[in-house]
Amino acid sequence: MLALPAACAPAYSGREAPRAVGGVLNLSDWDFTRDGPVELRGEWEFYWKQLLGQEDFSRGEARPPALVDVPDIWNNYDVSDGAEAGANGYATYRLRLRLPEEQATLGVRAPEQLTAYRVFLNQEHLAGAGQVGAAEDAATGRYSVAYVTVQATREAAMIVHESNYHSRYGGFRQGIQLGSPDQIRQTQVRNIGME
Repeated sequence: MLALPAACAPAYSGREAPRAVGGVLNLSDWDFTRDGPVELRGEWEFYWKQLLGQEDFSRGEARPPALVDVPDIWNNYDVSDGAEAGANGYATYRLRLRLPEEQATLGVRAPEQLTAYRVFLNQEHLAGAGQVGAAEDAATGRYSVAYVTVQATREAAMIVHESNYHSRYGGFRQGIQLGSPDQIRQTQVRNIGME
């Protein structure tokens, strides 16, 4: 049974997926069909105690970000003058994407987290779980995974709102996955089969 998912997995080029640097992930020369899906790993922009949308970035109203490794817990992130975030709180993550020109439609897998979160691509709400809030009484955590399809543009920004008041660890502990819609559907089928 353990060997079955590996045997059913498609063969890809084996090329190492790029990592985000300085809040930008360059996938412009990545071929999802040949190279496979990508987990959005590396340096994301991180805005502690701010829930920002694309319009805030467009107007230049966001404070300068910290750059943090994702996926990871945020408990030990340095958020200001050496102060650590701790487990409880809320934040915005942002990753600017440069996508292949020919990839018009993408599949997105937002994995289960132990906190509340919302995922946006530019201004489009893609997925989420629970209720994100700036205070404990306004937030509800939920453990859920989402698979969605989205129209892609060559330049895009993935924005994630997250809050945590119910777990001893905050932050995106598992990475968001990007691929062709078929690849993300196959991942969903394999995960359901494993469960």
